[in-house]
Amino acid sequence: MSTAAPTPELSRLQQGVLTASTAFAGLAIPTSTAAQNISTLALLLCWLGIGPLRAQLSAVLRLPLVRACLAFYLLLMVGTLWAEVDWSARLQMLNRMRAYLLAPVFVACLMHHKARAGLIMGFCAGVALSVAVSMGLAATGLAIMEATPGNYPSFRTHTEHNLFIAWMVVALLSALLWGQIQERRLRMAAIVLIALLLFDAFFLVRGRTAQVLLLLMIALVLLRRWGLRAALPMLLGTAILLPALYLTSPVIRNGVTQALSNLEDLSQGQHGENSLGLRVEFAQNTLKIIEEAPILGHGTGSFRANYQSLTGFTKAANGPHASHNPHNDYLWLWSEVGLLGPLGLLAVLAALVASAQKLSKPQGVTAEAVALSMLLGTLGNSFFTDNVSGIGFIVVACALAAGSWCLSPRSEAT
Repeated sequence: MSTAAPTPELSRLQQGVLTASTAFAGLAIPTSTAAQNISTLALLLCWLGIGPLRAQLSAVLRLPLVRACLAFYLLLMVGTLWAEVDWSARLQMLNRMRAYLLAPVFVACLMHHKARAGLIMGFCAGVALSVAVSMGLAATGLAIMEATPGNYPSFRTHTEHNLFIAWMVVALLSALLWGQIQERRLRMAAIVLIALLLFDAFFLVRGRTAQVLLLLMIALVLLRRWGLRAALPMLLGTAILLPALYLTSPVIRNGVTQALSNLEDLSQGQHGENSLGLRVEFAQNTLKIIEEAPILGHGTGSFRANYQSLTGFTKAANGPHASHNPHNDYLWLWSEVGLLGPLGLLAVLAALVASAQKLSKPQGVTAEAVALSMLLGTLGNSFFTDNVSGIGFIVVACALAAGSWCLSPRSEAT
């Protein structure tokens, strides 16, 4: 049974405005950075302008996810007190992480069942639209938007494109396996949609990180549904199919070839300009910065200046070797606010899982899978600190934690 706060009572006009805003927010995540920024402002205005949403504040603050987000943001604010850079750099980092401060607003807006439905459908529509455009680009061979020859993401980079596909796949798969989609036509539609999403992610769009994360997330869902003994045959079958995937997908073959080439360069001590080598270089230099202040860090917003001071690399002179982030959020935040930085990220993920576990089983498992994608993905990417994936994660996490997926008050109470 759900333990979420009661659905706030809203007028028809208030419901319409709120649902439109949440649907817009969901649609924006996979499609547009500008729309994503506007939608967060729209949700804030909804919260400020609709009294029953503001009245949910005490209930919102009891949610573990909200408390973890606010504690993490408070840490960043305190970190500005000893930062070794000017206030513009400190405020820039606070603005980058603003979604954590807005988490109570997002949850308050999403406590209404229609608002949650709007955000879920908007997000799914945005992913479906991005996949449809991706397939169109692949069919025509057009290298426009984010696409390049042989790689056809549409509105987002290949990693973000496949990450959002992964979130939608595990949500649909969880709903199917736990029987939340019961009508036969809808079940078949969900299965076809999952197949199309997987085809796009593995055959049309590169992005090794998100592809590996997608496989791990599916494995997690299967394990949570049937346990290790029952799921093992399916996992073995999947492992057997992986060579077929390699042989039939040029995208996978290209990714494996590049990875092997990167590893060979690393074994010879040549970082070169490849993505893996540059990430190793970023990590090694960031660890040197951390060693200078391992407990408290150098202060919020200090990473870029410290990295440039350590390496002498500037964007104009040193190209890809000049980093404004180390492509690892654990190291980034450790360098700025000390060991509590990465621990704060882990606390947010744990709080998401704890909040969603109080709701339905498929919703809790989906939250676990999303948390897993962030937990592992940010080892080599800036998933938390990037504007697109960072805000997208917090909004989706709030939707997972705010209440049941059920779309009506009657079903929500069961």
